[in-house]
Amino acid sequence: MPSAPRPTSAASSAGVSDHAQAVRKLATALRTLHVRAGQPTPQQICVHSRWRLHAHQVTAMLERDEPCDWPTLVLLLGILGGSPDYFRPLWQAATAHPPA
Repeated sequence: MPSAPRPTSAASSAGVSDHAQAVRKLATALRTLHVRAGQPTPQQICVHSRWRLHAHQVTAMLERDEPCDWPTLVLLLGILGGSPDYFRPLWQAATAHPPA
């Protein structure tokens, strides 16, 4: 018996790819974590990272929907109090190559 077609989400049918949704989900979770951490400035985050992060990196991670590499994200998560176990699947989905 053939399987029923998989329903698409409203966002997918509106022209937003699953990959774009994954990127947005990661960005939203990161911004929420930043708010919960008291919204430290990029400069404060840099100081707390002992200058392993730079202000432009922090700004890019928090304000743009562009995932960074995993070690950089883990460093930011440690500063903001986020769980790598929670963020790893979000990051993996956001950095997976979209189908051609």
